[in-house]
Amino acid sequence: MLDIQREASIEDQLRLCTIRAEQEGFQIYNSYADYGVSGAPLMRSGIQSLLEDACNGQIDVIITESIDRLSRDQEDIAHLYKRMPFNGIQIINHHSHLQCLC
Repeated sequence: MLDIQREASIEDQLRLCTIRAEQEGFQIYNSYADYGVSGAPLMRSGIQSLLEDACNGQIDVIITESIDRLSRDQEDIAHLYKRMPFNGIQIINHHSHLQCLC
């Protein structure tokens, strides 16, 4: 199994998240993706841009296609699910309908 995401796969994920945002009535501020980069480390430009925008109050909801799209490291995921609500940001996991409410 490859760690690198195919561009079509990322586009499909963005499409699903856009549909979910529209269903929820959210305005999309930005889409974040790391084309051709493993989802394992948090030191990726897309996730770093998302975290920066989150810390600067630019976003209040994160929609992800699945939890492992943010990171594949469980410790990183736990940190994000703790940190984002502390900053007033809701995380919505599209496929499981899991929501981390603030």
